[in-house]
This record gives sequence, structure tokens and C-alpha cells, in this order.
Amino acid sequence: PSFTVRAQDSVGTTLPGATGTVTLTTTGTFGVASTNTATLVNGVATFTNLSLSNTGAHTLTFTATGLTSVTSASFNVAAGPPTNIAANSAIAQTANAGTAVAAAPSVLITDAFGNPVAGVNVTFAVTAGGGVITPTTVATNALGIATVTSWTLGAVAGANSVTATVAGLSGSPVAFNAVGQVGPAAAIVATSATTQSAPFSSAVTAPPAVQVRDLFGNGVSGVSVTFTVTAGAGVTTPASPAVVVTDANGNAALTTWTLDASLGTNTVTAAAAGLTGSPVSFNATATAGAPTTIAANSVTTQSAIAGTAVAAPPSVLVTDAGNNPVAGVSVTFAVTAGGGAISPASPATVSTNASGIATLTSWTLGATVGANSVTASVAGLAGSPVTFTATGTVGPAAALVISTQPAGAVTGVAFTTQPVVQIRDANGNITASAATVTVALASGSGTLGGTTTVTAVNGVATFTDLLITGVGAHTLTFTSTGVSSVTSASLSVAAGAPTQLTIGTEPAGAVSGVPFTTQPVVQIRDAGGNLTTSTASVTATIATGTGTLAGTVTVNAVNGVATFTTLQLNGSGAH
Repeated sequence: PSFTVRAQDSVGTTLPGATGTVTLTTTGTFGVASTNTATLVNGVATFTNLSLSNTGAHTLTFTATGLTSVTSASFNVAAGPPTNIAANSAIAQTANAGTAVAAAPSVLITDAFGNPVAGVNVTFAVTAGGGVITPTTVATNALGIATVTSWTLGAVAGANSVTATVAGLSGSPVAFNAVGQVGPAAAIVATSATTQSAPFSSAVTAPPAVQVRDLFGNGVSGVSVTFTVTAGAGVTTPASPAVVVTDANGNAALTTWTLDASLGTNTVTAAAAGLTGSPVSFNATATAGAPTTIAANSVTTQSAIAGTAVAAPPSVLVTDAGNNPVAGVSVTFAVTAGGGAISPASPATVSTNASGIATLTSWTLGATVGANSVTASVAGLAGSPVTFTATGTVGPAAALVISTQPAGAVTGVAFTTQPVVQIRDANGNITASAATVTVALASGSGTLGGTTTVTAVNGVATFTDLLITGVGAHTLTFTSTGVSSVTSASLSVAAGAPTQLTIGTEPAGAVSGVPFTTQPVVQIRDAGGNLTTSTASVTATIATGTGTLAGTVTVNAVNGVATFTTLQLNGSGAH
């Protein structure tokens, strides 16, 4: 509001007639457009647009020509509404990533005249770098200043920023920037595979590589890392022990790592003194190269009883150029002679195991005595095919077999074809047995003569003088201790040479001049009385009595039998 001053006399009475100009001075600073003079009108000077532009305690002094000046009591000038926000601390600084900056962000809020304004809430926010600001809302103090307790930068090295904002104020938001620097080296970690494999004497795909990091995982440059071969006889580039200095990103790596010529584990360590995780171990297995050679892994020559399995099934070894065993190679096994069988069945495909070996489960020889063979092959390999041979030998005696059947039997006469009996094994192979073989009649009537027990020579019993007395169909059984017997085919024994006639049917019903009602039948027999098969002619004559014999008196025998049909006597009486 406007205020006035009065011109008074010594007793305090206003002097209406006083004129002139009253000038106002102050301990502060007048605001823009303030009028610090007023004219006395009826002894009163009125001031209407005075303002002060700075806060704090002030006094006003009024002077006029010819009058004693007067000074007001002290009064306080408060700040106006906030209009401006500005940085009160450094806006650009650096610190290790993950740590607090030295100068926590601070702002000053003032009114239009630059006076600090207290009690204004300022919002602080992290806008880049991922750090943490504490707290996020701060009220200005009596000096118009708002300062956060701390600003911790993000863990990743690089740019960080925080803003301080009060809506509507000039200069809002205020930006504070800080660069997060890499901290001291704290740990070493692998950045390439720590376990891998490669063919012997060749380089691994991923040479050992590490990164040296600070506490927050940022790569630290300029750290010396020592790579050392600790197992196997591999070679590194640079040569072990190799010192490699980390690059701008904290990385250090070998150029190459070539494994040992022998199969097995190779190891390289990467070490940096005092760092967590040191040393880092890299392991690589030297594996076999491409297969180049196939060779026998079992005996290649052996024997077994025909029809049985050999003691050592065929087995091969497949190796690479360094003579290392190669796993997983398909080997084809096939029976090539002897007719035996392999397991798996021929042609069989068997993969080499971790030792480079492929082995059949079994090899059973052919049933026939003699040579057997199996091949193992892998196309393109030196030494392929590998040949395994085995001789099938005779097994123990098991059965008798008639190789020559007896034939040409005439009663009482040695067979024209004498039997031959073989002693064979279970597969039918002739043995070398010297056992005795005995023969006996199995069927038919009569008696067996000759040498009935014969000693075999190299498994063959040859009979020389066997004969049967008695005609008709017969069979012979051959036996030997410990083996199965055998029976011959049916043997027909014929009668001997004709030596005598016998009357099979006596003549009867004789009437003179009339054919007998029962005609005589005459048999031609051998010396043993056996009916022959003779076709000789038989003639009937009167032996006793008188008269004449008429009809067909001569008849040809059929199978040793002469049958008369028309015989008659002319004359009576006994004949």
C-alpha cells in the first residue's frame, strides 16, 4: 500500500503550508520503476509505487530542504516468488563408475531480483547412466539452495546425467553431467570357451581370451596377463609364457593355440596377480584326425572245429595320420570264404569305439573242414581290406555214415560190393578216428558171416568179406562206441547157382489118357535149398511104371519154377 510522510513543526503539528520535494533514500536497493520522490501537498507527501529489490532488514530515510530528515524503523523485505533455477555446484565432473561424485548436485532458486527463495521443492532425477540419486526431492534452504545427499554413478563406465527440475522456472531443468571412469582392476574372467576340442597338432577354434574388469565389470586397460601352457605339449602364439597387455576394453587374448600331437587334455592358464578369478584355466582335448589306416587288432590266423566259433573274433584298429585311434568309423566285415557266419550278420557294419577298435561279436566257421576267411574294410584307408583266416578242423566223432552200401549179395557168398562206413563229426566231416565198427543183421532171416568188426583207418571202416546165408531182403546195422549207429539200405540176398530140383506140387488125379487133374510143379533150387530164379527147362519122364507119358513134357522155368499143364499117362497102375 502507499504510505505518507508529513512536514511537522517542533510540536508535531502538520504544516499545511509546507511545500517542496521529499526525497527517499534506503539502505536497500529500489526496485525498477520505483519513484523515490514525492511533493508536499498541504504538508503531506504520498509515495505510491515504492519497491525494494533485495531481501533482508532495511530502513528508509526521508529528506526535504529546510526540514529535519527522518528515518523509519527497520523492516524485513522477503523474497518474491521463485522465477529462476541455476546450478550451484559443478555441472561436469568425473568419478569411478559405481562410486559417488565428489560434488553432489546442488541448485540455487531465486526470485526475479536474484534473491534466494527458501522452501521450494526441487525434483532430482537420473536421466542417463543408471546411477542413483539420494534423495530425489529436496527443498531449498534459507539460502535458496537445494543439494542432494549423494549421486552414485552407474556401474558401467561412460556418460551419466542428473536433472534438477522445478516446473515453470527459468533454467529448469538444470543438467549435471559426470563421466563414470573405469576403476582399478579387480577380477579376470574368460571371454572365450574354457572347454573345447580340436584334432591333434591343430589349432583350436577359439584361442584363450580373458577380460580384466573393475569391481563393476568394466574392462580395465593396460593390465599384463600371462598365458602359460600347463598341460600337454601345445604351442601358443605368442609363445608360452606369453605376456599380453589388456586393450582399451580390458581384453587380452592369444593369437593361436595349437594342441599337442598326442591325444588327451591340453591346458593353458591366464593369470594376473591379485585379481579375483586368477588364474583362468582353458582346457582343450586333442582328438584324433581323419582316419587314414586300418590294421588287424586280433590274430589274423587261427583254427577251430568246423561249425564252431573261433576263440578271437576279428577285430581291427583304425588310426589317423599320427597313429591315434579314431572313434566312430564304420567298418564293414564280410564272410569271403568257408560259408561261416558272423555276428552281426554279413555284411556287418561295426563302428569303432573310443579306442578306435571295431570288433565282431562272433565268427562261426562253416560246417565243412577247410579254409574260412573274413575281411574288414573301410574305403580309402591304407591296409583295407584286412583279411582274417581260420581253418575249420574236424570235431569229435559223433555218427556213423555208410559211404558205400553193400550190394551183390548171393546167399553164402561174400557181397560183391562190401560196405564202407565213415566215422564223422557232428557236421558230417570224416574224422581221423581209429575206433572199431561192428556190423550185425538188423532185419531179414539167415546168418551174417565174414569179418563183422573192423578197425577204422582215418575214420573209414572198410569191410571185405561179409556174406549172408539166407535169401530175401535184409538190412545191416553198424555200431561203434560213443557215436550214433547207422542202418544200411535194404539188401536183397539172391539164391545160389541151381543145383537141384524139388517138386513143389505132386501130380494127382491121373486117369489113363487124361491130363492129371493136379499138374506137377517143379522148383529149381540151389545147394542150400533156396529157390533160384533160374529159367532152365525141366523135362518130365516116367521113372517107374509102364506106359507112356504124353502132353508137354518139357517146360521152361519162371523164377525157378517149372509149371506143367498137360501131362498125362497112357497106361494104368503105379507110376
